[in-house]
Amino acid sequence: MNRRELLATVSVSLAGVAGCLNGEDAGPFGESPDNGTAADDDGEAPGGNAVQWTYQTSGSIRNQPTLQDGIVYLSGGTNERAKSNKEHVRPERSENVYALTADAGAEQWQYEAPAGVTSSPIVRDGVFVVTGWSAGTHGIEQQLVRLDDGSETWTTEEHDRYLHLLDSSDGAVYLGTSDDEYGIQGEELFAIRASDGDQYWSTETGDTTDATINGDTLYSVAGGRRTTAFAVNDGDERWHRDMRPGTDDVRVFDDALYLISEQENENGNYPVVAVSASEGSERWRFSVPVDEPFVPTGAVASGDAVYITEYGGWLFGVDRADGSENWRYSADSDTRDPPVVVDDMVYLASKNGGVHAVDGTTGDREWKRTVPGQVRIVAGNQQGVIVRGGKEEGMQHLRAYAPDGTEQWSLSHPEHLTRPAVDGTRAIVGTRSGYVAALAEQ
Repeated sequence: MNRRELLATVSVSLAGVAGCLNGEDAGPFGESPDNGTAADDDGEAPGGNAVQWTYQTSGSIRNQPTLQDGIVYLSGGTNERAKSNKEHVRPERSENVYALTADAGAEQWQYEAPAGVTSSPIVRDGVFVVTGWSAGTHGIEQQLVRLDDGSETWTTEEHDRYLHLLDSSDGAVYLGTSDDEYGIQGEELFAIRASDGDQYWSTETGDTTDATINGDTLYSVAGGRRTTAFAVNDGDERWHRDMRPGTDDVRVFDDALYLISEQENENGNYPVVAVSASEGSERWRFSVPVDEPFVPTGAVASGDAVYITEYGGWLFGVDRADGSENWRYSADSDTRDPPVVVDDMVYLASKNGGVHAVDGTTGDREWKRTVPGQVRIVAGNQQGVIVRGGKEEGMQHLRAYAPDGTEQWSLSHPEHLTRPAVDGTRAIVGTRSGYVAALAEQ
């Protein structure tokens, strides 16, 4: 796929993830995991020196676990509360929500949901999950559920749409809907009171699978290509831009968002655009000549700089005030994802399996490591960086590196792995055959 094809298909790719997975975590490189719930009889528990403990559910784990205050919350397994009444509807049986201690994997409680569990839990003054079924093109009987100590406190009305759990803040939970016709209109964004499950506002928008709250504003992405700011108190639109964020999830950096334009400029390039978070007004645009049209794949701000990745393997350090280029670094292979920035270190992954650590001030390489298969960075913080690779000899790989590039632990496993929940360089991950594993340096 060339640069122009990448930009032309990015919204379609996001639609496939949103519509088909219905909020489930994709595989390491966007592939759809098995959406059934039966555990793989031939599956095995993750093993090796990195594994602190494992816990087995009665069915596959598809969604990223949530780690908060020493407790791991996750969905998976099966129960006998309900069963799909049509052959093409998934999952086949209703699933569970689990709460486990992060230090030992001891079960604290288990909730038997009335259908599949389609979301990772949000934990904030209660545990919130979306339950329901998937018909492939649309959701069936999807609803928001609040749990307290594993007991069902309330449920919302059911929706025959895909329902996406977006964020929670100040006594409210925010959801969006979508279907398989991914676009910028025809769907709903709404707010639910966390105390009783009542809806207190809704607004029409496009298929919304991602949003975040910053202050009194909810920033969402509709149809994978329209970024909109809504007032959290009443849902009124403050501004929108027909551009997608330069991050995997919507992120606000102090008072700005960094968006990627899908419209060519006069030089045939696709610029990164810095916009005001409060007003949506444009501050600057960045695009530079490269061997082919400039197609950015990410933009992340830290300190006085914005770090921009480009399809052809370039990383740019850009002045945050005016968008002027400070330096550039070549990864020598295509770069498909945004960088991860921690203090003055910039981490990026390249298509050939390289993990690069680059000095954010000078653009000089600090170190490079190789992970089998195509690699992605899943988390980074002051303790180090966690990456995953796969699609090589049927194995999935996770690696944790210290800031100096020293490998802290590694895991190779023959099954699909969920995106991990991370605390420092400790990771909690789920598998297709229903295991949860805690990974850390021993």
